[in-house]
Amino acid sequence: MNEAELFAKYRAASRRATLGALLVVTAIAVVIGWQVLELRGVGSMIQTQEARLATLTKEKSSLTEELRALTVDPMGGVRAYAKRLNTESVLYDFSIWIDTSSLPDPVEEVRYDFPDSPYDPESSRLASNGFAIYFRGAACPAQARVTIVFKNEATQSVDYAFCDAVRS
Repeated sequence: MNEAELFAKYRAASRRATLGALLVVTAIAVVIGWQVLELRGVGSMIQTQEARLATLTKEKSSLTEELRALTVDPMGGVRAYAKRLNTESVLYDFSIWIDTSSLPDPVEEVRYDFPDSPYDPESSRLASNGFAIYFRGAACPAQARVTIVFKNEATQSVDYAFCDAVRS
């Protein structure tokens, strides 16, 4: 084989090697491009999921607050008192109030209703005395419906065994 034939074979082999290298580089570029596109899609999905997570976290916080407000048991915080005016009298001075320290939100007002009794519903906005009300009468109201109105306008009611509480 002469020098010209060797050179021709070398050029042919060199062209094939160059073409093969170009094909490999092109294939690698295509794979990298495909991966970049997939990563962009994943990044978009991550952003969507993060936004959804933030929304769900806010909803959970809101629902947790609502649940906490609904499950507070003000029954343990309701207090009542009765005192006979004197030994000969059938009249009593009654009072009812609440302890707001265990409540989750600030209280605006407390309403007291005495169903099946001669006493009119009353309310108090005076936090310094536990939203207490005072009344005088001969009959002890069996039940008191205590409605707590929070400053955020939510309400919570509980039926309180008034007479049972003042007897104990």
